[in-house]
Amino acid sequence: LGNLDELFPNLPDGLLSGIPATTDFSLYFMLTANLSFVYNTQTSRLVSTQTIGQFIGCDKMGVNLLLQQFNSFNPPIQQQLVKF
Repeated sequence: LGNLDELFPNLPDGLLSGIPATTDFSLYFMLTANLSFVYNTQTSRLVSTQTIGQFIGCDKMGVNLLLQQFNSFNPPIQQQLVKF
């Protein structure tokens, strides 16, 4: 992909991962060891910040929304029968 700083300027230091937050890829959840950021790819700016605990410890509705977003980008893995 090349240099992340060129593709996504103004990223936080210590970036570990990024997860699309919207289906049009305009917003991403950017994760460090301690913080979660919402990053706007159109403006190349951080929109909001919260701790990883706040990000993961959301209510049931928030967890369902996160899983829905994740599943929209990652189709379920088809289980295959393995014979030994």
